[in-house]
Amino acid sequence: MTKTSVSPKQFYFFNNRFAIVQWIFIILFFILFFQVIYLQLIKGQKYSDLSLNNREQYIPIQTYRGEIFGRDFDPESEKNIPLVTNEETMGLYILPIHLKLSNVKTILYKLSFIADYNYTNTISLFTNRGNYFEPFLIKDDVPIRNIAEIAEVIQDLPGIYWEPIYYRNYPNKNLAAHTLGFVGSISKNELKYREDDPQYHLNSIIGKIGIEKFYDTELRGKEGKLLRIVDARNRIRKSFVVEKPVPGHNLVLTLDKRIQQIAEDAMKRERGSVIVLDPYTGEILALVSKPDFDPNIFIKDPDIPKIIELNTDPEKPFLNRAIQAKYPPGSVFKIVTATAGIEEEVVNPNNTYYCKGYYKFENDDRVFHCTGYHGYMNIYTGLEFSCNVFFFNLSYYLGSKKIIQYAEYYGYGTQSGIDIPGELPGFLPSHKWKKKTFAENWYDGDTINLGIGQGFILSTVLQVSDMMAAVANDGLIYQPHLLKAIYNAIDGEQVFKTEKKLIHNIPIDEANLNTIKKSLNLVTLGGTAKQAGRFSKISLAGKTSTAQNTFGDPHAWFTCYAPYNTKKDRVVVTVFLENAGGGGEKAAPVGIAILNAIFKGEDVEKDKKKIKSYIDKAQYERYMKRMDDQRLLEEGFDQTEIQF
Repeated sequence: MTKTSVSPKQFYFFNNRFAIVQWIFIILFFILFFQVIYLQLIKGQKYSDLSLNNREQYIPIQTYRGEIFGRDFDPESEKNIPLVTNEETMGLYILPIHLKLSNVKTILYKLSFIADYNYTNTISLFTNRGNYFEPFLIKDDVPIRNIAEIAEVIQDLPGIYWEPIYYRNYPNKNLAAHTLGFVGSISKNELKYREDDPQYHLNSIIGKIGIEKFYDTELRGKEGKLLRIVDARNRIRKSFVVEKPVPGHNLVLTLDKRIQQIAEDAMKRERGSVIVLDPYTGEILALVSKPDFDPNIFIKDPDIPKIIELNTDPEKPFLNRAIQAKYPPGSVFKIVTATAGIEEEVVNPNNTYYCKGYYKFENDDRVFHCTGYHGYMNIYTGLEFSCNVFFFNLSYYLGSKKIIQYAEYYGYGTQSGIDIPGELPGFLPSHKWKKKTFAENWYDGDTINLGIGQGFILSTVLQVSDMMAAVANDGLIYQPHLLKAIYNAIDGEQVFKTEKKLIHNIPIDEANLNTIKKSLNLVTLGGTAKQAGRFSKISLAGKTSTAQNTFGDPHAWFTCYAPYNTKKDRVVVTVFLENAGGGGEKAAPVGIAILNAIFKGEDVEKDKKKIKSYIDKAQYERYMKRMDDQRLLEEGFDQTEIQF
């Protein structure tokens, strides 16, 4: 076998290649050696810190809601007094995203001894919340001394931090409660509805009713975001604002605080609603619903027993009776029927119908009663004395479809679009609806009942107010609204102004409208509102109503406008009293007292009491007179000598 030999040249090549590999390894070793030295000795502290600073915390920075002002707001003044404002307190939070549940429980237990809260209740709220990605509010309104104590031991309380909280404050308590509304914690359903908007989260406070809800987006502003980098011991290494918070806009409402207070005072111990509006713009000057509530019970530490009490109260204090309740309008609706009759030339000022105290169809045993024995009635006296028989006749010859048509002109059966949530459209019946609902045809009796605002028709207080606004403003109805303007809270610049919006234009001839106006003026001079009208210190036109109610005592209505003789400073006032009785005896004194207070500065409560006292006395005297006359009849006296 031949032995293989290696030449000197080959050996040299092999040996040289091995040396190269050795040098590569030596160089790599020194590179690694010096890198270790560099990292350990030169940059050691830096990377040690970085290894500890491995947790980022994004903290929402709460902003404050915009304030709400009345119509007397002056952008040039610094002395404006808000109807709704904010109050700053300190909130204590935990950010649980990097913590185990067991650690959270331990931390909250330790913290309860410093911050003085109920640990059991707090941990129950935390676990039921089911969200570990967002901060959890442990306690609000934390005193500064407690914050200082927590800061001293913060290294033992990972995830804990504190930030300012801005709470709503309603300094006037019950004043305009249904209009202003209130705020509260967002519910799961509300959050789900807004899940695509990052500005809403589990800790969000949102408007629940009223202006607070309708303009929540404008009021709430935009939260900021704080980035904190903390170590394992919760020591803050870096902190900087990623997004600056933007405060909400300030709202200026059409509400006149003085008029609102007058209307509130006039409605003390009453159940119902009052609306005062400007017929030329649709601006709501006052909106009252009674009974009411104090919105502050929902703020900070909510008064749960009081809230439960109000929720279960049969008087329904949370119901906004101005827009969220439907009632039979009764005789105030005769304005619509009169408009249709005179405009469609079914009746003119010279036509009369004879009232003998009741109305009856041929071949029908039913009797439709009037409020009295009126004799011959025309359009003027028909409205003045609210004669049912006059309007039964007029309605019969008009027909239901014409009445409904003109009711729609005035806005009945539809929403006005007022800028607070919950407005109902009322209800206008039709032949088709009755057939579908009751499997019955529409009868003539339904038509004449509709003509006097009874039967199936239902309306809101706002719709009646809009109807009177149309009379006061030559047939025009502007959309009722509560927002006057919006201002930027930072620079004070106006960012929005509400322009009046025409929503209904009643097709009525000027002469015909003047006939209705004159008739409504007579109502307050010698008609159904004369007892209260004699106390009025300003000329007015109005209409009363005693609306029959299948669920209890009649409802009392009075709607009017003043001054009657001039358009300057004219307002519409509508008063509704639930189950109160006669409109002329109960609602009219409230409306007259409000007008006297607005225009003449009278004490509304004293004025109302004086008017009601006079009416009660007059009613009593009339009652006693009837009793005496009845006794005389029974004793055989000549009936012609007795004055009923």
